[in-house]
Amino acid sequence: MKVKINDKTDQREKDLDEGYLKNIRFICIGMTSDYIDKNLDLIRKHASDVESRQDDSDCTADRLKEDNRKVVEGFMNSGEQATLIEGEYERVIEGIEL
Repeated sequence: MKVKINDKTDQREKDLDEGYLKNIRFICIGMTSDYIDKNLDLIRKHASDVESRQDDSDCTADRLKEDNRKVVEGFMNSGEQATLIEGEYERVIEGIEL
């Protein structure tokens, strides 16, 4: 499977075989504004768990809410489902059917 972005072949084509790519499932996980307000320090604490972030000094609750809203709305407008974290993060993750 070839994935093209800006007329360039995505690195996944080289790294993953087609059998493996068929088993990858897209999951959009977002956060409610209330969750962000109540857990901002925890969110910042785990900022580099998935990707390395050098400086998150500009990570305010308002900016995080706006970025989160744009991403979730974008995927939903494209026909994808989004799972929103409202309470306990772990419960939401455990509840996602894989």
